[in-house]
Amino acid sequence: MAKKVEYNRLKCIGNGNCVASAPSYFQLNENGSKAILKNSKEKDDVFVSTIEENKLNDVIEAAKQCPVNAIKIYDDETDEDIVSVNIKKDKVEEIEAKYDDLKEFEMDKKGYFLIRVNKEKQRVEVGHCGELNKVDVMVYGTNPLEIYMTVIKKDLIENMGHAAYLGREIQKACTALKHNLEYIQDDELETV
Repeated sequence: MAKKVEYNRLKCIGNGNCVASAPSYFQLNENGSKAILKNSKEKDDVFVSTIEENKLNDVIEAAKQCPVNAIKIYDDETDEDIVSVNIKKDKVEEIEAKYDDLKEFEMDKKGYFLIRVNKEKQRVEVGHCGELNKVDVMVYGTNPLEIYMTVIKKDLIENMGHAAYLGREIQKACTALKHNLEYIQDDELETV
């Protein structure tokens, strides 16, 4: 029986887990903000492709790893879901998001980052400082996922809050580079 993969681009947040799990079916778009389902047919931002039998486990893993449930695997003949994530609303704990930066901020033990857009070289540069204002490692690129994953692979960050901050700032810097906007670390982007 033919198995199909359905990918909803509107749900996608560009996490990249699908690319890591099933690179023969998924890749990130040029700015790393969304996945692309290779060799697929599109209808209203939903893409569908037939799964080769020897790649089924990879694509199933991609669907399981998607944090926003943008990937569905189903049997083409019965339309039965092979992978589905159901949220039972009556058993989900709802928590209002709260954070006070002045009270809760913790410095990362491994240091901090200085981020800038280098318009001359057309890249985002992320400098790691293990000591006060002394850059010891510089990671650069134009794709947010590649930049922050390189920082993680090089073991330059320890604190999860710092990692979230870094991802947000790198995304802003890459957006500023792409759209020729002014980037100042920790400030909001100003669109003209």
